[in-house]
Amino acid sequence: MTGAPMPEGADTVVMREQAIVDGERIGFADASIKLGQNVRQAGEDLAVGQSVFTSGTLLQAPEMGMIASLGMNTVNVKRALRVAVFSTGDEVQAPGTPLNANSIYDSNRYTIMAMLQKLGCEIIDLGILEDNEAVMENAIVEAGKRADLIITSGGVSVGDADFIKNVLEKRGSVDFWRINMRPGRPLAFGDISDVPFFGLPGNPVAVMVSFINFVEPAIKKMQGVVEFEPLKVPAIATESLRSRQSRTEFSRGFYEIDSVTGQLSVKTTGKQGSGILRSMSEANCLIEIAPHIDTVKPGESVTIIPLQGRI
Repeated sequence: MTGAPMPEGADTVVMREQAIVDGERIGFADASIKLGQNVRQAGEDLAVGQSVFTSGTLLQAPEMGMIASLGMNTVNVKRALRVAVFSTGDEVQAPGTPLNANSIYDSNRYTIMAMLQKLGCEIIDLGILEDNEAVMENAIVEAGKRADLIITSGGVSVGDADFIKNVLEKRGSVDFWRINMRPGRPLAFGDISDVPFFGLPGNPVAVMVSFINFVEPAIKKMQGVVEFEPLKVPAIATESLRSRQSRTEFSRGFYEIDSVTGQLSVKTTGKQGSGILRSMSEANCLIEIAPHIDTVKPGESVTIIPLQGRI
């Protein structure tokens, strides 16, 4: 029987389907038999005194199986991060309502919440805030009392109604504002009463690119994950890619694997405007073009960031 203890004096196991039973005699015909085959030695998986997992290990399917195999039904873990999320802007409307003139539906909040769910966060949905500095200030301060992290979209550019940076400077601190990348340049990071705060851009694609590059690594660190390093791999460009020197460019791409050579190749999903949300839906990677490169020619190597499991 699979998993049964070895009989006294036995050191090798032959599978039942290789055995031939003839009355009280058992033969093995042409079965190949090697000393110690099909035997699991005590301690081969985990030795006495060996650490099972180090602090900061993300518990996924293999880890859960290992814990259960040791007979443990509870372990101490970090609790889920509480993340407060809201959108800003008088022009932003909730889905499911008739669209008013000069308005857009709020896609960013739902995008952010979906990405937070993939990271195992507890979400505090604060809805849509009007373009009023006092309203934003009160909402952000109150969110800081309930959440471990605050994320907003919109309100961090240079428009007359972009108040997020003002509130951060007044009630907390701004560690950086504006990133030399595209899309995602208007990004604010700081804190409100020691609660980290990310003010993401208003354009839908910029929200996702900023989240992947800044918010996800921050959340991983807050969750206790040690040395989080997103996967980046080289691929061959099948079309010309353009950027502007001195900034990092992230294009939405689609990579494929050559079934014969195993080589990765990549192309863009088409138009790359930061408001074209469909470009992210059609992408399976981001194409990262470094600041010192302005053109990638077909056949040249480029760095890609696979998106499977991240968006």
